[in-house]
Amino acid sequence: MKNLHHLERNNRILKAIIENFTFKGKPVSSSSLAEMFDLSPASIRHVMQELEQTEYIIQPHPFAGRVPTDKGYRLYIDSLMEEEPLPEEEKDNIVQEYEQGSEWEQLMQNTSRLLSVFSHYVGVNLMPKHEKVYLEGFSNLLEQPEFNDIGVIKKIFRIYEDKGLLSEILKEHIRDEEISVTIGHENQHQEFYECSLITASYKIEDEPAGAIGVICPKRMFYLYVISVVRFMADTIGKFLTRIY
Repeated sequence: MKNLHHLERNNRILKAIIENFTFKGKPVSSSSLAEMFDLSPASIRHVMQELEQTEYIIQPHPFAGRVPTDKGYRLYIDSLMEEEPLPEEEKDNIVQEYEQGSEWEQLMQNTSRLLSVFSHYVGVNLMPKHEKVYLEGFSNLLEQPEFNDIGVIKKIFRIYEDKGLLSEILKEHIRDEEISVTIGHENQHQEFYECSLITASYKIEDEPAGAIGVICPKRMFYLYVISVVRFMADTIGKFLTRIY
């Protein structure tokens, strides 16, 4: 029971570190969490040391607070994040956008555009039957502080330039039954090491037909973007089924 309580406490603090870092974009200090958990900064630092030893967080430089690692984000998404559906108002807005055009090409363009608009990152869309990748919102990534480094920017531009790479990656997820979240070094391609990729397949008459996704920084609101991608995949499938 003691070990279980200890693990739950560490997980709650890890969750707070990730959500605090996501919101503020700065390493999280022990003092900023002490009041939240009614613990002393020294107690929080002890937990942080344990989380560092298990590689869930790191200290980017001496005397700084902590930031999540890819492993920390993975635990958060798999076990700590509390999912919730997209707000009804946003669902209605997405559906209304689709209803404005019924041509196949327009639906494809609208999908990547809406993914970008609602996620605030890069929306991508692939329908293998037509071998075309639709991508919108690339400049959104360059506005993030994580991409101020010129070396990182070069990698990001390779993603933009190499539509074949995006097509290959999205094809891998066409038959996924659930949302797929790939974080940083979990990606097979180094161009994505500073990014997360959230993907979902969509169906036409219950048959997998294509995949959509959002390319984003690792520091992002996973709960919201996952909800956007899930609803968009379901919505585009319904509209394409209607067309075909």
